[in-house]
Amino acid sequence: MRITKLTVKNFMAIEQMELETALWNVFEGDNEEGKSSLVEAVKYAVGKGHDPDMLRTGADAGEVRLDLDDGRAICTIIKAPDEKHPEGNTDRQVILPHGGKAGRAATILEQIRDLASVNPVGFLLADEKQQMQLLLESAALAFDARKLRAAAGIPLETEVVEGDPLEVISRVRDRVYDQRTGVNRLANDKRATARQLAETLTAAPDPRAELTERQQELERVNAVISQTETAGHERIQAQLSKMRAKAGEAEKIESIEDEKRIAAIRLAAAERKAIAKEILTECEQKIKADIAAESIEATRPLYERQKVLEVEVPTLEERRRNWEDVQRARAFAAKTEKEAVEHEKEADALTAALERIDAYKAELLKKLPFEGLEFREGKLYLNGVRFKRVNTAKRVAFAVKRAALTVGPLAVICVDDLEHFSERNLAALERALASKGIQAFGGRLTTGPLHVETKG
Repeated sequence: MRITKLTVKNFMAIEQMELETALWNVFEGDNEEGKSSLVEAVKYAVGKGHDPDMLRTGADAGEVRLDLDDGRAICTIIKAPDEKHPEGNTDRQVILPHGGKAGRAATILEQIRDLASVNPVGFLLADEKQQMQLLLESAALAFDARKLRAAAGIPLETEVVEGDPLEVISRVRDRVYDQRTGVNRLANDKRATARQLAETLTAAPDPRAELTERQQELERVNAVISQTETAGHERIQAQLSKMRAKAGEAEKIESIEDEKRIAAIRLAAAERKAIAKEILTECEQKIKADIAAESIEATRPLYERQKVLEVEVPTLEERRRNWEDVQRARAFAAKTEKEAVEHEKEADALTAALERIDAYKAELLKKLPFEGLEFREGKLYLNGVRFKRVNTAKRVAFAVKRAALTVGPLAVICVDDLEHFSERNLAALERALASKGIQAFGGRLTTGPLHVETKG
């Protein structure tokens, strides 16, 4: 399908122009003469959306009409802002050969525009992501979701592996990359934790045996002291019991028949009893003092050892608690180190998965019939240069080569800045397009007023 006539009204710098088109259509002239406006008119007519800058300054409405060789026409009307459309509006219609408007114009335009195919207009109008999709589709790559799943090595939902091959591969790679990033972060955190613990832990002997020994010794010392004190108390009680028994005997008064002597005897007995009580008290005190002195003398080394042990045992208990804390920390550090190793192994496996995904992507891309074409991190490169920065001549030549694979319904290519082509390259481009039956609309900066060159 070709464009046979181009009609432009109030579009950018063009007030009104009608042109019978050929296979080769180049608009030449100085700056501001309208050559770029004509190229943009063809692009805009088969494009999408609304751009208020396309309307000629001061105009209420503009129009671009493309008459096609099948009798239909694409009529694009641009309107200035109004109450209904504050930003203005663009209405694209398909006019049938008998003059009526086609229903479902958007669908027909989509088929004509055919951005989903390898249409050269669609390719040059598309953004970078769409260009990559179009290139993959034009090569009809056979995408194997099972192979990609096997390469990824992680569970993938069905929707993750559905869609355009390049987009799916990129999506899966991002999923694996993000998982590896998370695993690496865990491994680094675990490794850092284990290292910090190892740096803070000091090597100390196990105090538990020594503590047990001191505790047992303290128990023995306490037992001996208790036994010694109990024995002394028993001796005191025994001595006191004997003395009290003797004192009780001294206080007995036998039956005296002589009543006259009773009073004197009782008086003497009372005096003896008071003296005996005083002596008994002194004896009790002396017995207690003597036995206590003996007990103290016997237990003095034990008490001294007891004091030492009562200091040593709590100290050893504190050392034991600290030692046990260190052992728990060491066990945690070892466990953390082990987990870090496991995470590192998992990260290595994910790195291998990324390599397999890249290898599968490279395997697919090798099937593309475009020498020097590469996809890097979602960007399109040609011979090592970002495609959108490749000079115009090379981009157009590439688009022609791609268009030759499968020409869409509207075999048209639009390109401005043809002045960057040498005469030789320009002639080669013209021949290449003509050989494929591709219609061209281009702009070329020259001196003088607007001039249209048509061929074919």
